[in-house]
Amino acid sequence: SQIDELFGSLSALESLIEVIGFNTSEERESTERLVELVFPSLETLAKNQISNWGPDTASILLLVFKCFAGVTTVEIPDYFDPKNGANTSFYFWMKAVEEVLARKPASELTSQSKSWKETIEREQHPEWRLKRVAAQIVMLHSHHARSRRDKVDMDPAAALFGREFAMLFLDKVLSMLSVYPREFVPPKCMVFCLKTVSNCMLIEPCLKTM
Repeated sequence: SQIDELFGSLSALESLIEVIGFNTSEERESTERLVELVFPSLETLAKNQISNWGPDTASILLLVFKCFAGVTTVEIPDYFDPKNGANTSFYFWMKAVEEVLARKPASELTSQSKSWKETIEREQHPEWRLKRVAAQIVMLHSHHARSRRDKVDMDPAAALFGREFAMLFLDKVLSMLSVYPREFVPPKCMVFCLKTVSNCMLIEPCLKTM
């Protein structure tokens, strides 16, 4: 079926990114080429899925977000470079992540877990797996902004995150943490949220408002 073909293609792409996504600066050319080739289509897919949330949306976005996380873990590709003002891709991904983090899961996914087994099982639900990857993306980019804040040639996307998104996402992750233990929050999600808080404490816009 069409949906099976989509999942197969996204899974194959994610596997490829796992291989080349961690290339060092000297080996980034293949990663840059892949990003320029496939990410316009991934952005269109993500936009359509977020606008028309359906039964398969969380599973589809999970693979799409994992592709974005994979290519931006080591360095942020030039494709997402916002310095020329015309490229809105980085803005798009940050807004997409924000929407996923802000989306409230169904009540049966947020009620308190009664056992560790239930916690493990619920953590594997597509909605929570998607939120976990979204939280991981925020953690990664807050790390980029924190670790490169003093560099003269700071990556423009990292600088943009620190300037325009760090406070926004700090508020989001603190909101997620604040509902625990009244509501269920997956342990792995909490770890990424706590790491984001730690990173944001070293990002200047956050320091100024704390």
